[in-house]
Amino acid sequence: MFTIDPKTGEPPVDMNPDEVIEYLRQFERKNFPYLEVYYEYLIKTNNAADSYFTSLALLYAERIFELFPKQLKKPSTTDSNENKALLKELGEYRSKLQNFLENKKQYE
Repeated sequence: MFTIDPKTGEPPVDMNPDEVIEYLRQFERKNFPYLEVYYEYLIKTNNAADSYFTSLALLYAERIFELFPKQLKKPSTTDSNENKALLKELGEYRSKLQNFLENKKQYE
């Protein structure tokens, strides 16, 4: 929504990333991480500020800590699929964070 103008197909010219980030904070949901996607977009397409790198790394870490305690419960036959899904998501975020920390140097 904030990455391509739907009318022209071009990146929006006059959008201040800090204003977009502030706006997206009110809509952040676990099932669709708006801020995470927008930070990833900024880092890939712009000469992004170091603070955006730091914020993205923190989002990855927060998500890991949100998911991790759920893994400590004993699996039962009724929730084994749920545990597998959580373990998969946890692994994905751990990989994202590890890859980010290994390949980016702009975070604080």
